[in-house]
Amino acid sequence: MTDFSATLEKFRARFLARAADDLARLRRHQLSPALAKPELIGLVHRIAGNAGMFGYPMISTLASDVELQLDSDRDATPTLRELVAALQEAVTDKS
Repeated sequence: MTDFSATLEKFRARFLARAADDLARLRRHQLSPALAKPELIGLVHRIAGNAGMFGYPMISTLASDVELQLDSDRDATPTLRELVAALQEAVTDKS
């Protein structure tokens, strides 16, 4: 493994650890909306960017879709549900 590959893997592992924390926050929000809209938008925006960088294009797309829906005052609930499921799969799989 090259130094670059090793560094990338280290950052990918950090992404997955943070994704587990983000997943927990999103789940809590689904049960009882506790995040203010700007905070939720910031969270999914960060997920979208990081997921794209570390090889999770579906998560990136879903998070971007949630962000756009929230920005336009549309119901993001179905897409947020999909995002939570995709994050769960990534965190559980870790491969």
